[in-house]
Amino acid sequence: FKDDRFIPTHDATIFDTYVADIQVDGKTIDLALFDTAGQEDYDRLRPLSYPDTNVVLICFSVDSPVSATSVIEKWVPEIRHFCGQCPVILVACKKDLRTDPQTIAKLKQDGERPVTTDIGKRIAAEIKADVYMECSAKTREGVQDLFIQAARLSLKNRSHRKPGTSCVLT
Repeated sequence: FKDDRFIPTHDATIFDTYVADIQVDGKTIDLALFDTAGQEDYDRLRPLSYPDTNVVLICFSVDSPVSATSVIEKWVPEIRHFCGQCPVILVACKKDLRTDPQTIAKLKQDGERPVTTDIGKRIAAEIKADVYMECSAKTREGVQDLFIQAARLSLKNRSHRKPGTSCVLT
């Protein structure tokens, strides 16, 4: 999103921050984005990025059913603990791989299938996500809409917060 390009060899993030401008409803919004590591080694570091968060994007990959399971088992408890009732967008990433023959064949070897839209929506309902979205960084499908939705949720959430309290995109 930040550079509006797909990097096929993207290395896993430990903790990266970005600032991006986005046009939402005729206004320019500055987004502060915090991309954090999901590995267990960083469980103690990651919460440092949560203060003042306005919206949380919990992402899973459609080609990794275990990542969808971790939404419920790991991410939601952590987010609710550190961010309270901060708005959550559940994001199915790598949407393009859902119909990719190689991905389907590889998952089939392990007795699995790509995560479907219906399963994603069920997870979103179970975790009480504010929004469920799907995107593909490779094809760019849904990426811009995702960040527009996140900005709108952030602005809406900010207007309903008590003065002096805070629940940036993590």
